[in-house]
Amino acid sequence: DSQYPESNAGCVAKGELGKFWYLEVDDPSLPGIIEAETGQIIPKTFRVRSSPGKGHYYWKQSAASLAAGNITQPYVRNKNFSVRVNNEYVVAPGSWHPTSGRQYEIVSEADIVEAPEWLIEWIIRQRTDSGTQAKKNDYSLTGTDRIPNGTHDVTLTQFAGKYRQMG
Repeated sequence: DSQYPESNAGCVAKGELGKFWYLEVDDPSLPGIIEAETGQIIPKTFRVRSSPGKGHYYWKQSAASLAAGNITQPYVRNKNFSVRVNNEYVVAPGSWHPTSGRQYEIVSEADIVEAPEWLIEWIIRQRTDSGTQAKKNDYSLTGTDRIPNGTHDVTLTQFAGKYRQMG
């Protein structure tokens, strides 16, 4: 931050026990829906607001979160959240949102805790695909093909990795 104060930053999920993963919420009603459907209260953990009603819950990795894996919005029932468990990121607090111009701000400075298994089970039940996320995001684009909505981060990262391996 001190070296590049005008730049945005990201928090990268690391798929190892004790490291961090993120639940990105893109629908202000989602926390209430989760609590109503499960009869549980989402525990306090570190949280960042990206824009009004939207943001990121930060969680410590557990065996259950690692097993759930990354889940992008196109593959959840209402396309209103995503899960970043390994090698995916959320924009860090203090960064600036590109369309709203608002700063990403911390809304809960609570310690980062493990998500309860009931929450991870609820997340898994929202999946709409039956295969693995990696297969869904393995694109071979040519010419004027478009990257499917909601998959640009994973797709572009795959391309960058392929090009890097090619030298």
